[in-house]
Amino acid sequence: MATRYVQPLESLRMADVATVGGKNASLAEMTRTLGSKGIRVPAGFAVTVSAYRDFLDQNALRQPIRERLEAYDAGRMPLEQAGNEIRDLILASNLPAPVADAIRDAMAEVVAVNLRLMARMGVYFEEHVARRYPEFPVRTGVL
Repeated sequence: MATRYVQPLESLRMADVATVGGKNASLAEMTRTLGSKGIRVPAGFAVTVSAYRDFLDQNALRQPIRERLEAYDAGRMPLEQAGNEIRDLILASNLPAPVADAIRDAMAEVVAVNLRLMARMGVYFEEHVARRYPEFPVRTGVL
């Protein structure tokens, strides 16, 4: 799944902040820490800074965003207005096809992995409930 635009969380470290941003790197560290303690965490991926930069460039957003931030910094525009205008610019834009394809492919892979994990956890849960509470009917094998 690792591409220029997406990285699996399990492959990331805090040292990857420049590649995937601070929140994604922190989430990856937390995921790894929990996993080493036996806590199963669903698979996930991070969208890279390169994807964001290519999105900005394809939609010619750098300058309009910069202008709004400069207007806010200079006191010519309230923060709420600057934020709303930047949000509107982003929402009116399109993802570059290679970015969209990478995200779609990563999502399909994550869903497949997580469905297998949920199926295994579901079978464990059903067996546990059936043993612990035999008076309740449990339909095993049904997700």
